[in-house]
Amino acid sequence: VILPKSVTLEEAVNNCGVVSTLFSTAGLEAMIIGRPLIIFNLGTEIEGYAWWPKYGGGVYVSTSESMKEFFSSAKTDATFLARIISDQKKFLDDTFANQGKAAEAIVSFASMQSAMTVAERNS
Repeated sequence: VILPKSVTLEEAVNNCGVVSTLFSTAGLEAMIIGRPLIIFNLGTEIEGYAWWPKYGGGVYVSTSESMKEFFSSAKTDATFLARIISDQKKFLDDTFANQGKAAEAIVSFASMQSAMTVAERNS
């Protein structure tokens, strides 16, 4: 499917059942949104850029046969995609801090540092 330029990445991912990429950060966004992710592993250099499947962040597919197996499992095993999504969620929880709340974390840290500085001056 080729989408018009006006469609955002978030809209496209939200309307997909499964997302595939080589090594784009679109894969990370897909995992955050809760879509199963396929990384086309066409060579060892891909694993250097898209290392996530090694740790549960999606799955590598390297041949047309493995792609067929993926979709066959998705069709015949009702829990297949749910397990992938669960593994991806665990990967994100274990790997990335302050998901979607980085600005809040920075403000909180700066406030804490400021309060500590004031306390040190007053002691």
